[in-house]
Amino acid sequence: MELSRHWATTLRRRGLLRAGAAGLAGGAIAGCGRGAKAPAQVTAPSRPIQGGTLANYLAVNPPTLDSQATKSIPGRSAAGHVLSRLYAHKTGPDPSIASSLDVEPDLATSAESSDAVTWTVKLHAGARFQNIAPVNGHLVEAEDVKATFARAFALPASAAKAYVWMIEPNQIETPDKQTVIFKLKYPYGPFLATLANLVGSFIYPREVLSGSYDPAKLLIGSGPFTLENFTPDVSLTYKRNTDWFQEGRPYIDGSRAAVIPDAAQQLAQFTAGNLDILAVGQNDLDAARRSNPKAAVVTAPSGNPYQIFGHMDDPTSPFRDLRLRQAISMAIDRAAVSKTMFSGASHDNAVISSAKGKWALSPDQLGDASQFYTYNPDAARKLVAASGAADQIHKFVWPLHFPGPEIDTLAQMIVPMLNAAGFKIQLSPVDYATQWQPVDKGVLYGHYPNDTIAFLSWMSASNTAEEELFSTLGTGGSANHSAASDPDVDSMLSKMLSLTDEQERLKAAADVQRFVAGKMYYIAAIPTGNIYTLVQARVRDYAYSLGADSVGTETEAKLWLAA
Repeated sequence: MELSRHWATTLRRRGLLRAGAAGLAGGAIAGCGRGAKAPAQVTAPSRPIQGGTLANYLAVNPPTLDSQATKSIPGRSAAGHVLSRLYAHKTGPDPSIASSLDVEPDLATSAESSDAVTWTVKLHAGARFQNIAPVNGHLVEAEDVKATFARAFALPASAAKAYVWMIEPNQIETPDKQTVIFKLKYPYGPFLATLANLVGSFIYPREVLSGSYDPAKLLIGSGPFTLENFTPDVSLTYKRNTDWFQEGRPYIDGSRAAVIPDAAQQLAQFTAGNLDILAVGQNDLDAARRSNPKAAVVTAPSGNPYQIFGHMDDPTSPFRDLRLRQAISMAIDRAAVSKTMFSGASHDNAVISSAKGKWALSPDQLGDASQFYTYNPDAARKLVAASGAADQIHKFVWPLHFPGPEIDTLAQMIVPMLNAAGFKIQLSPVDYATQWQPVDKGVLYGHYPNDTIAFLSWMSASNTAEEELFSTLGTGGSANHSAASDPDVDSMLSKMLSLTDEQERLKAAADVQRFVAGKMYYIAAIPTGNIYTLVQARVRDYAYSLGADSVGTETEAKLWLAA
């Protein structure tokens, strides 16, 4: 019996074969790339009308409303409705618009640099914060931008600092109220993408730096919506910001994101007409379509690659043994994963997400390292035996149900494959909110023992391939979950980021991927499927966004609801 059939049969018997909805925010949680498509009914030539409340959802509660203090996408989703950035991602009904990874002005009207070190940003003159004490609706000015980035570096346990690392916070100049001059530590070609970043670059009013209010509990921004109510385990309710500087928008009166952890319940609510947008996995797509024949379906490759990692920062960690890391990769039957999880409709990933399009090398483009991305259980067993690590790795940890049940199914496929190669690993799921995500004790932040390897669906806040490479591989990178530190890699990344010419950066990014491919500082070459977004017929001009954290400005502020 071929392995793919074996795993499918085993998982069906366990009742696990179910790739549930991606479930973070109604179909806008995944990156997109080649093969993305949007049906004609999502776009509408008729004139937008004002009114109505969009019904969306989140799978988990935001752990905090402070976007600079968390990597949590639900937390940043709230900020993305209420706060603006200097730049935002281009989006439209066709997912390929988002997959271009281009940015466009949000609060900024322009940004210029002659050397990629000094950047002069001009602000929109009419933008103002919401009329909430203690800010009371004052204009968005250069001092607010300066305070935002100063806080990103000063905040204890800041999640934002690693995403805006190239900025010299003490050298930000504000020559007038509409001008901000950034001085960077190094030449940084993709800086506009940093200004559209979803962790460090939501612009706060200057009052946040003085401690005049607590942004973990109160959101005050200049974006398209205001947060009217947050009831944990129930919903977040947003209201149209009538003072938004993007005149005439948003068209909807507001948005409500219900907290619905269960994928089956998400589908039931969509079918009943209580949700306007729904993200589903491959194995739920047919049922969702049958139940909702009038809904449009938007298809885009998932931009959230899976990643296996362990401690690279402890010399006693068995994960430091290259043979062990290569064995893990070679023990995974990727064809079985693709067939069982995605009915063969999957995308191969290597060092970075395939959704990064031309920037991402596929496993067959990695030269000699391609062998480590090929299923070879015999070679894996030999490497495990040679490493002597069979008895040193005991647990396989992942955030249960997060971002959806698909990750649970994958974990229960992968661990038997590893054990077949000679490991003796037990499944060990943990709670996302209490054991995975907290900065002071969460697995995501390195709080796990050496006998453990971890698994996650890596939903980064990287807007570009350059940022993804730096954040996952650079020493101290925000998504360098294994805490690997390689001076040669750091040098290559620095060179890549200094290049202002995109074609030169493209070549440099490929060089980095080929160099690290065999080192396996993390194992991310696990297939990913498509994200299928169902959109109710009443939703018009739906714009596919890169992530749930930007859905407020890039999706909900652009669509409208038919009567």
